[in-house]
Amino acid sequence: MRRRVEPLVDGELDMRAARAVRQHLDDCPGCRGYAELLAKIKASLARLERRRPPALATARLRRWSEDLAAGRLG
Repeated sequence: MRRRVEPLVDGELDMRAARAVRQHLDDCPGCRGYAELLAKIKASLARLERRRPPALATARLRRWSEDLAAGRLG
């Protein structure tokens, strides 16, 4: 189920799949926390992109986000 959290946060799931993931999030604090963290990271990255940060900072944040999503952090 954890692999379906990021597509949910990105709005990439159809209604049926999104509903199933949301129901799972209601019962699973770990996945719910992961979804909340992803949403915060993505919102933060979106704000940074609007402000045009230095390329190095953007690359670091993107790598950190990818590492986090892949389970290499935490």
